[in-house]
Amino acid sequence: MISKLNKVLADELVGMRWLHRAKSQCHDGGQCELLDRILLSCAEICAILEETIRRLGGAPVRSQPKPTEEGPQQVSLRDCLQTTESIQRDIIKEINSIVESPALADVHDALLAIRQFHLDNAHWLTEALGAEEQNAAPKPRT
Repeated sequence: MISKLNKVLADELVGMRWLHRAKSQCHDGGQCELLDRILLSCAEICAILEETIRRLGGAPVRSQPKPTEEGPQQVSLRDCLQTTESIQRDIIKEINSIVESPALADVHDALLAIRQFHLDNAHWLTEALGAEEQNAAPKPRT
C-alpha cells in the first residue's frame, strides 16, 4: 500500500509542476487566483500523503520526473490545464482503487479527504478550462 500511496504522491508532484507552468502563462487575475487555490490544496494534499505514508512505516518519495514526463517545452495554458485536470482525475481513480483496503483502515479518512480535494480541484480546473475556451473564442462583430 505504501508504494501505491507513493505513486499518488509522485503524481501529485507532477501535477503541481504542471500547475506552476499554467500559472506562469496565466494573464487572467481570476484564473491565477484559482490556480493559487489549487496549488495550495495540492501542497496540503502532499503533506497529508507524506504523513500518511510515514504513519504506515514508509518513506515518502520526492521523485523528480524525467524531462519527457514534463511534456514539450512550449505548451499553451489550455494544455497545462488539461494535463493537470487529467492528473487530478487519475489520482481520484488511484484513491478509489485503494480507499477501502483493510490495510489502510487507519488512514481511510485522510484518503477520503484527499479524494475530495481532487474532486474539487478537477471541478475548478474544468471551470478554468471553460473560461480559457471562452477567452479564446473570437468576439462577435457588432
